[in-house]
Amino acid sequence: MNTLQVLAGQVLGVFIFLLLSRYLDKDGYGQLSWGLAVLTMATTILSLRLEQIVVRDVAAGKDASSLLGLFLFHTMGAAVVLLVLLLVFRAHPLLWWLSFSQLLLLMALPFRQVVTGRSAFGWLVVVGCVSNLIRCLGLVGLVVFAVVSLRSVVVVFTVSALMEWVVGFWVVVYRLGLYVKWGSWREYRRLITDSLPQVGMVVLNAGLARVDWILLGIFSTSAAVAEYAFSYRAYEFSPVPLLVLAPLLLNELSRGDGTRLRWFKRVYLVCGTVLPLAGILLWSPVMGWLTAGKYGQSDWGIFALLSCSIPFQYFINIYWTEEFAANRLGRIFRITAVTALFVVAGDLVAIPLWGGVGAAAVWTGGMVLQWGGYVYRKISWKPYLLRIDWLLLLFLVGMVNVKLYVKILAVVVLLVVYGRRLMRSGVFGQRYIWFYPAMLLLALINLCFSVISARSLVAFGMGACYWLLALLAGLLYSGLCGRTIRSGCTGRWVAFCC
Repeated sequence: MNTLQVLAGQVLGVFIFLLLSRYLDKDGYGQLSWGLAVLTMATTILSLRLEQIVVRDVAAGKDASSLLGLFLFHTMGAAVVLLVLLLVFRAHPLLWWLSFSQLLLLMALPFRQVVTGRSAFGWLVVVGCVSNLIRCLGLVGLVVFAVVSLRSVVVVFTVSALMEWVVGFWVVVYRLGLYVKWGSWREYRRLITDSLPQVGMVVLNAGLARVDWILLGIFSTSAAVAEYAFSYRAYEFSPVPLLVLAPLLLNELSRGDGTRLRWFKRVYLVCGTVLPLAGILLWSPVMGWLTAGKYGQSDWGIFALLSCSIPFQYFINIYWTEEFAANRLGRIFRITAVTALFVVAGDLVAIPLWGGVGAAAVWTGGMVLQWGGYVYRKISWKPYLLRIDWLLLLFLVGMVNVKLYVKILAVVVLLVVYGRRLMRSGVFGQRYIWFYPAMLLLALINLCFSVISARSLVAFGMGACYWLLALLAGLLYSGLCGRTIRSGCTGRWVAFCC
């Protein structure tokens, strides 16, 4: 049921995202995205991530009604604080309009977390999807009656948030039999005290998630924010498998069970490369068609740069989960703090110079830096560089839309550096050495066809075949995890990557 709720929410989110990007002009979509980024960051910080504490305590059998009342009291106080801040800083009118929907969602959060703690996953699907479902229906109505505007979209958002609050209240009170019980100040202080160790992480993660949007809105135009936000939203949908698998991995490692860790790594590796690379290949024609030419070609570079960080995000999740399960929160905080400082400092330099492309490059660099912070003491760098050559080949050579000289440079680098290393190290093994020239041959064919027509079906077909063959080479890449399974067709032992 939890997986169903995640998938349903993502599907509805994609539909909302496409409707807004197609029927709002770039300036309107950029203003809406910037306002939501500011308010999302603010509400995330003000929540103090009490939802995790509430879920834990409810699941542990503590008084759910008392926890519901305390969390609801906290969200109402956070709403008052945010409204005061908007008044003091004389916020833009759009922030005032959007603040009501975001604060209603914040005050609906206690109901959702209590339902989660009670493991009532059927009702969680209802509570978690009602807002997006109403948004979808409302936006479709606006499109049918041709009254799509920034103001009408904000009204739909507010109504959908109000309905989530109402449905959440109804489920908790009338279906689960709980009630809002105002606990004591001592209990509230205990709840806040339990959340204090993760306050720093809350601030850093909230800043990492949307600081580039906010700075882009300050230093650039609404249209630039729209292009970046569109690419970033599409990029956020690529790690959907991570949303499903990450809780399962956390549960296993928290119990001290690492028997399926290699299986998780293998799935993460496949999902972390296939989905973003398919998105890179399909981005320009598909998004151009879906948005009536507003997006696609103009923001392809932004999406390609962001997509390069997705494989690192999958493996960051593995290392983060290992550290969290071992209660090494200090190390997590230090790595996240360094990454956040890098992203903020990089955005302050790159956004005024290169706009959205600069922000995307800084974000990808931040993810690589965070990945390096987790693994620099855990791996031998020389073998690891040998193992990721095929992944670099995927990203550097197979992008059919990049410039010719970039592809030529990528081919030369791979031939001179990685080809020589692979031949000398024997990591591939003699049986699978033909995969490397086969991948290179398909890359060159793809390069030649993309010179003739970057959007031709032949170029796309060659690119797709190249990705599949490169992925197969990675799966057959010996030594990556040291695990062997018996091949049913040959009876010989072959190595699979983790």
